[in-house]
Amino acid sequence: MIYNDFIHDLTNALKPQGFRVAVTVTPKFADLPTGSWVGAFDYAVIGRFAALVFIMTYEWGWIGGSPMAVAPLPSVRRALVYAVSQIPPIKIIQGVSLL
Repeated sequence: MIYNDFIHDLTNALKPQGFRVAVTVTPKFADLPTGSWVGAFDYAVIGRFAALVFIMTYEWGWIGGSPMAVAPLPSVRRALVYAVSQIPPIKIIQGVSLL
């Protein structure tokens, strides 16, 4: 995928100069390469190259959607369980909603 190649190339270019690459990704529960919102994010590849991976665990309820919690605990938990199966846990930072 183009995005994976970009993260790989960016890391290889910046790491020798002392920079670290951090990536922010949407939450997901499985590898969904054709998913419209999550398909571009291959957690395993990103986790291999990025120094830090911020997971936006607040992507469910929003003003344009059906009424629901912004960060329902079962969904947050499910997303994090999947994330640690693909990304070294030391690299994961959980993004939380301020609302």
